[in-house]
Amino acid sequence: AIKFARIINELKPDLAIIDCPSPNPRKFREILNRYLEHKCKLKLENYADRRYKVVGAASIIAKVIRDREIRKIEKIVGKELGNGYPHDEKAIEFVRNANEFERKFIRRSWQTFIRIRKEKEQRKLSEYE
Repeated sequence: AIKFARIINELKPDLAIIDCPSPNPRKFREILNRYLEHKCKLKLENYADRRYKVVGAASIIAKVIRDREIRKIEKIVGKELGNGYPHDEKAIEFVRNANEFERKFIRRSWQTFIRIRKEKEQRKLSEYE
């Protein structure tokens, strides 16, 4: 919500159509409004990229840029990262086995990272005496 608010505050649109990243658009709107300095009409919808051509186009552009950035990181670390989505086995494997240098490229707020970190921190029953 903070990043969406920054963009809206900077661009100052009359209307912002957002493909809501949360399953609860109403709650996301509440959070977004806390950070908005520029007030405008907001359309927050799940799957807005399917309903609004401009959102679909922005989604395609974002995915292309994201894929380019992933390829750049792959060259730096010398490993395949997959597509970077939570269900992708290569991405999961990279996160699971990342060394200190490679972890610099992982978003700490990514739920997949958080889940894997918790799994590693949790002791197994066999470790107890």
